Amino acid sequence: MKKKLMLFLNPAGAPCKAQEQIIDLNKDLLKDVDIIKAKTTVPEDMMLFVDNGIPYLPCILVFENDKEILRLGGVHQIGELLEKLGSK
Repeated sequence: MKKKLMLFLNPAGAPCKAQEQIIDLNKDLLKDVDIIKAKTTVPEDMMLFVDNGIPYLPCILVFENDKEILRLGGVHQIGELLEKLGSK
């Protein structure tokens, strides 16, 4: 089963834009991970923020078999993300 990466972001925030761009530009390196974006500007996404207890943005959650295995706050470069995804 593929891991699931959830990116929580505010599309207007500079750090969130930076993290989204890093992920978008490296989708080929993340092909084994399902990527889901939850945005503060999408009303339907707000329950995802609440249900997952997101205290800061950007925030990345990684799930495996529907269990959270990693939580990262702030901006992370692709090398660091790949390293953390591979080690979990």
